[in-house]
Amino acid sequence: MLKVMAVFAKDRSRCLSLASILGLALFGTPTDTQAAEPPAPFTGEKTSWHGFDRYDFLMDETNQTIKPFKAPADEKNGIKAQIKGQLRCVVVVPKEAAPGNPWSWQGYYFDHEPQAEVELLKRGFHIGYVFSDAGKPWDAWYTFLTEKHGLSKKPAFVGMSRGGRNAFTWATSNPDKVSCLYVDNPAVSREAIAKLGDLAKNDIPLLHICGSLDPILGNHTLVVESVYQQLGGRISVMIKDGAAHHPHSLRDPKPIADFIVRSLQPAGGKAPAFVGANYTKSAFYATDDSYRDFPSEGTFVACRGPWFTECYDRYSFRVDGIRGGVSVIAPVKAAPGQPWVFRADFVTPAAAVDLALLNKGFHIVTGPVPTDTDGPVLQQWNTVYKYLTGHGFSPKPVLEGPGGAAGEAYAWAIENPDKVSCVYAENPRLRSHMSKVQPLDNLTPLAKAGVPLLHVCGSLDPWLNGHTRVLEKRYRELGGSVTVIIKEGAGHYPTAPTDTKPVVDFIVSRQTAKEPEPKPAPTAKPVSDTNAKPEPAAEPRKESSSRAPAAHPRNYRFDGPMSRPVLENYLSRSISMEGLLNGRGDLDDNIRMLKSTGAKFIGRSLCLWAGEANLIRNLERAKQQIPKVHAADPDMILQACVFEIVTAQVEQVPVPEWAFTALGKPVEKRNFRYADMLYPDGRRQNQWGRNSSVPDVSRPETKLWFYFLAASYIDLGIEAIHFGQAEIMNGNDRDLTHWSQLLELVRAHAAKHARRHAVVCDAHVPSGGLVREGRLLLDFHSFPLRVMEVPDKPQEAVLKVGFSDGIYGRSKGGTAPGGWKCDHLPYLVELDNWGASRQPGQAKAGGIWIWGYDEITWFARQSKQYRGTWLRYARDWVRQTDANGYLQMPGSRTMRSPLDGKRWYYANTSSTAVPDGLGDEEAIRAIWAEDGGKTP
Repeated sequence: MLKVMAVFAKDRSRCLSLASILGLALFGTPTDTQAAEPPAPFTGEKTSWHGFDRYDFLMDETNQTIKPFKAPADEKNGIKAQIKGQLRCVVVVPKEAAPGNPWSWQGYYFDHEPQAEVELLKRGFHIGYVFSDAGKPWDAWYTFLTEKHGLSKKPAFVGMSRGGRNAFTWATSNPDKVSCLYVDNPAVSREAIAKLGDLAKNDIPLLHICGSLDPILGNHTLVVESVYQQLGGRISVMIKDGAAHHPHSLRDPKPIADFIVRSLQPAGGKAPAFVGANYTKSAFYATDDSYRDFPSEGTFVACRGPWFTECYDRYSFRVDGIRGGVSVIAPVKAAPGQPWVFRADFVTPAAAVDLALLNKGFHIVTGPVPTDTDGPVLQQWNTVYKYLTGHGFSPKPVLEGPGGAAGEAYAWAIENPDKVSCVYAENPRLRSHMSKVQPLDNLTPLAKAGVPLLHVCGSLDPWLNGHTRVLEKRYRELGGSVTVIIKEGAGHYPTAPTDTKPVVDFIVSRQTAKEPEPKPAPTAKPVSDTNAKPEPAAEPRKESSSRAPAAHPRNYRFDGPMSRPVLENYLSRSISMEGLLNGRGDLDDNIRMLKSTGAKFIGRSLCLWAGEANLIRNLERAKQQIPKVHAADPDMILQACVFEIVTAQVEQVPVPEWAFTALGKPVEKRNFRYADMLYPDGRRQNQWGRNSSVPDVSRPETKLWFYFLAASYIDLGIEAIHFGQAEIMNGNDRDLTHWSQLLELVRAHAAKHARRHAVVCDAHVPSGGLVREGRLLLDFHSFPLRVMEVPDKPQEAVLKVGFSDGIYGRSKGGTAPGGWKCDHLPYLVELDNWGASRQPGQAKAGGIWIWGYDEITWFARQSKQYRGTWLRYARDWVRQTDANGYLQMPGSRTMRSPLDGKRWYYANTSSTAVPDGLGDEEAIRAIWAEDGGKTP
C-alpha cells in the first residue's frame, strides 16, 4: 500500500515527507473513528461489482425504511430497474476494511467512470450510493451505514455533475459529517455557495476536477474556488486543458484516491502557544497554476491549491491591551531563532516573498489596525512585538509592506531601530498614520542603527521617483545601505517581484544565523606594461586522499532528445569559441586545444553577426571544416548562432523551396525581404546602424529567415543553436506563440536531419527563461556572468547574487523540450562582449562595465596567473551559488578595447600558429581535470 499511495506525492511540487507518506499509508494516528469496530456484515443477496462484493437495498420513499433487494441479473455493474415508491441503494464492500471503516458516497451517477471508487475499494474503503437527490433519503442512508453498520461518521463524497450539486447540498447542511469532497465538473447551488463558510470552519478539503471547456466551469467551480479561498478553506483545482463536461474523472485515478485518503488525516497539529485559547484558524497557500503533463489524459492539466503546494496555518487572535486583531501565518517548521516578518496589511496569496519566507521558516505577522482609527497605533504594535518576542520570536523582525502599508512598517522601524533586522518594501508610498513625522523626513535613526533597506519597484510605478528615489538619495547621504531593484516596464501592480530569490537571500542574510559566504575572489594583479614577466599558469589543486576517484567517465551519448544528465555533462565542459568555423584563429591549433582541455560543447563556433551577403560562402567553408572537428572528437557539439540582427544584405539571399514548404507557404522564386522582418511600428529599426535592425519574431518573414538559418546549420552538422537576445525580438510575441512555433519547426528538422537527431537551443534570457503554458522553449538558458568591479581594489572584480540582472537563482523551470521536468533549467554563464566605455581602465564607469571594459576585455587585460585563479574562483562560485549554473570557459572572443593592438582573445598557448594566444588553456585544463570524468 505504501508504494501505491506515494505515487501522486512524486508529482507534487512539494513532495510529502516520508513520515507523512507512512502516516498516509497507515491512516494516521488512531482516532475515535479509526478505532471503530469492524463494520457489521451486510445482509441480502451478494453480487459482484468490478471484482468486489455488492449488496443492493430498497429505501421506501415515504418512511425511509431500508430492506435488502436482489438486483436483476442483467444489470451487471450498473443500475437499470427502478421500482415505484422505492429508491435503489447500493453498498460495495472491500476485501478488508481499512482502519476506521472509511467510505465514499457517490452523489448521483452510479458506476459512471468508477475508477476512483475501484481504487478506493482496493485501499479498504466501502462505497455507498442512494438513487436520490440530497434530502431526507440521504439522512436515512447516512444513519443506516454509520449507526447500523459502523461505517465512518465522516464519509468522503464523489460527485460528478449533478452528483456534485447533491454532495455540496448535503455537506453544507452537515459539515461535521464530511471528510472531504471530490467533485467533477460539478453544478453547485447558490444556497450551498452561501453556506461554504460552514465547510471552511470545519476545515473540509475540496478537490474539483474540470474541463477547461466545461460550460458550467465559470459559474460554479470558479465561484466556489474564489469564495472558499477567501473563507480560508482548502480547495484544490485541476483543469484539464481542452476537455469539456465529459469525460469525468481521470483515467489514472490515483491522484483522486490519494486526495481522499490524505483527507482522512486531521489538518495540522496542536495550535502554537502564542495564539492562546481563543483563535480562528484558516488555510494560506499559493494559488498559482502549475501546468502538468498527464499522459493518460492526453493533455496537460492546470493544477493549483494546497494539494499541489505547501499549505500553512493562519491564526487570528487577540492580545490583551489592543483593540485590533493579530494575524500570524505559521511556517511548517520554524527556522532557528524564530525569524518573523512584521507588516501592516493583510497577506494575500499574491505575496510571493512572504510565501518564500514561510518556506524558509519565517512567521508572517500582520500587526493590528483598529477599526476606529485612521491606521495602526504605535503602542499597540509595541504590545504585539513584546508579546511575540516573549513567546520566543526573534528580537529583530523584518519590517515589510507593499504600497501604502510600507509607510507604517517604516514608522515602527524608525521608532524601534534597534529591534529591526532590515526593512523591505514593494512599490512603497512612504506616508504614515502611526507617526507624526513622516518616514522620508526621519531616516537618521535607521541609518545610525545600520538597518539595511531593500525596495522592489516597477519602473512605471507612480511613487518611484517621489518616494523610493528620494529615500535612496537621503539614506545614502546618511551613510545607510539601501538597495533598489527595478522591474522594467512594470507599474504598481503586482507589487511582488517576479523573482523572489534576491529578496529572500537579502532578508535571510540579515538574520542572526547567517548562511555561509562563498569563497572570496582572488586579488587582481593587472598587467601594467608590456614588459611584465610572464607568470606561471595556475597549478591544479591536488585532491585530498579522502576524495574517491571518478568511477565512470562522463556520458555524452544521445540520439534524439537529450536527458538532463547528458546535457549537464556537456555544459560542464563548455567553452566559447567564437568564429571557430568562420575563419577566426588557426583551425588545427584550435582543435588541438579543444581536445587537450577536454572541451565537449563548443559555443559560438559558427558565429555570423550580420554580413548576410557572405552567408553562402561562410556555410560552404563550415561544411568543409566541421567534419575535421568531429574526426578529432565525435562527441563534440558545435554551436551556431541566430542573432538579434538583420541587415538589408539579407535581400541578396534566395529563399529555398524547402523553407517555404516547411512553413506551409506557397513556393515563390524570390530573395528574403528585409523590410518584412522589422517591427511594423518602427521599434528597434536601425538599432545596430543604418539598415541594420532587430527583427520581430512574430513576422512570418522573420520565422522564414530564422528557420532557413537554423536548418542550414543543422544540415552542416551543427547540434546547438544560440538565439541571441531572444527577448528583444518578441515585442509582439508576449505569449511566446511565435517563438514556440519557430523552435518546434527547428526541432522537427533536427529530428530528421541532425547527426544525432536533436538540436539544443538556448538564448540570453534576462527574464529567467521562455516558458509557455508550463513548457520551457529552450533546452538550457544562458547569460553573461555579470562581473562586478571592486572599485577600491584596482582591477579586481567578483561575482555577487543580485548584482545587475544576473541569472543566478532565477532560471525558470517547467517541462524541458527533452521531456523531463525541473524547477530551474540548467544554464551557462559566460564572459560576454558588448563594447567599450568612455573611461577604459577606470572604476565607476557605471552600469555593467568592469573597470571601464566589457567582461572579456577586462579579463584579457589581467595577468595570466590572475586569469587562471579567477576562472577557478568563478567556476566554484557559480556551482556553489546555484547548482543549475555552469561556467562557460573563454576560448576565443572578440575584444572591443584593444590589448596591445590585439582585438581578439585566444586562450591557446602562444605559438607560431597562434602568436597572440594568452595561454589560458593550461588553467582550463587544470580546472576541468580536478573532477576527472565524474558526472556532476
